[in-house]
Amino acid sequence: MRVMLVELGADRDEFNEPIALGCLAAALRNANISDLNVEQRWLMLDPTLPTVEELRNVEVVGVSAQIGSLDRLDRLMGIVAGLANPPVVVVGNLLATYAPTELLRRHPQIVCVRSEGEVALVDICRRRALGPGNAEIFRGITNVQVNGDLLQASVGSKAFDVSLLPDRSFTARVVQRGGIVRIEGSRGCHWGRCEFCSVASRFGFEVWRPFPIQRIVDDLCVLSSLGARSPYFTDEDFFGRNYDRAEALAESVITAKKRGEIDRDLNFFVSMLASDFRAKACLRALEVLRRAGLREVFVGVEAGSNEQLRRFKKKARSWTNDSAIRIAQRLGLQVDIGYIFFEPHMAFEDLTANLEFIRSLPLSDCDSRVVKKLRIQPITTSRITYSEVVVGPLELDRLTYPYKFRDDRVGTVWNRYSEWSAGTKQEVDRLLGAARGEVPSEKIRVKLKRALAAVRNEDLAALELIMESVENRSEQEPSARGLQQVGARKRSALAFATSICNDMDSAHPSV
Repeated sequence: MRVMLVELGADRDEFNEPIALGCLAAALRNANISDLNVEQRWLMLDPTLPTVEELRNVEVVGVSAQIGSLDRLDRLMGIVAGLANPPVVVVGNLLATYAPTELLRRHPQIVCVRSEGEVALVDICRRRALGPGNAEIFRGITNVQVNGDLLQASVGSKAFDVSLLPDRSFTARVVQRGGIVRIEGSRGCHWGRCEFCSVASRFGFEVWRPFPIQRIVDDLCVLSSLGARSPYFTDEDFFGRNYDRAEALAESVITAKKRGEIDRDLNFFVSMLASDFRAKACLRALEVLRRAGLREVFVGVEAGSNEQLRRFKKKARSWTNDSAIRIAQRLGLQVDIGYIFFEPHMAFEDLTANLEFIRSLPLSDCDSRVVKKLRIQPITTSRITYSEVVVGPLELDRLTYPYKFRDDRVGTVWNRYSEWSAGTKQEVDRLLGAARGEVPSEKIRVKLKRALAAVRNEDLAALELIMESVENRSEQEPSARGLQQVGARKRSALAFATSICNDMDSAHPSV
């Protein structure tokens, strides 16, 4: 049977390896389905959707639908509608996980797989292999209700083989394009209680599940052989509080490098919790991981206001976050942070605390966007907590509900800042993707990250001017001259960062 896996791409100009397709392809090929032929299509490489002719005789189409891909999904479904014998279309990833009801209302003929797709897609393909009618029971949402029945057999579950290496058909081209090579070491989060968190909904459970160490090392060996030098761990919680395991993984990577199985210059990026830094075992593990190639850590700081952190149900407070960042830097690690500057229940004092906190941090090479607002996402507790401020229906392609701020002054600041900053997002996203991806040298990466940090600093300068104007209850907009000066500095910083990125494109080795 023929199966086509299609990654529709996202709205960000960031060349992220579609690791979900690789995991699904590996699971299907391991399923012992007779005469199985799996084809993968990634619209970031070729934006052309499959044609009617290409889809003819395809029995199952697996679609990865991320935020910003709804238009492409609609067009794909229009093509499928032109087939006399259409395939079963199975839609997964973010749109299917968090908005299955809305997606089915739009396309009732699809199957939405919430959560992990390995078990569900294999099950659907096995049934389809028995004959065209055998997969029809999956019409609707798997692991939710269909006509009142719960499809337990297709729950995106803990049961798939975590030792399987993902298919790496796209990796060499990602490296060639300077994109972001992705690898998994675990799924889930040991905490999983943050107000805005989507991890439990995404994976269908609230525990942390590690992959075998040898599987991770083997995957790094494959990536190294394909030219990757800076893989990006997708784990939400790299450690899962199991610091001995992380240290053992680091030792295994060091051994593989000594044997020549992994390039000695390979480095990597992981995400961790600020509270991890309080554990001595974690600090020991970080030291060994650094020797194994750990380059950068992401810490979900999220806010400087402790009241906001309490509302978010974060495990850490501002002093924990501050300490975590400083410890990471003392260890010689680059630091990236998550920061939700605006939140609907915040008072103006929270906004001030967020600005003061971010200004106090030693983040000279932090390239992430810190001035952003909370997304109220479906199937998270934030949808309930902030229900009274929601002012409209779900924006399906954005996976967020529009809302108002309780404090009108906060809303005014956000609106004025958004207007000031409009027009540069796509350019900055491209630069951010380049800073996170494969680079000709780590010196160039640091240079680009610092140039982007200078852009972010001008964003904060503009925000500060706007906040001062609103706090003083000025009827006038912030000084036009002041914002013009900040805007000019930002354009200059962007031009410098763009020149570095262009140099990277010309200097990047081909594969």
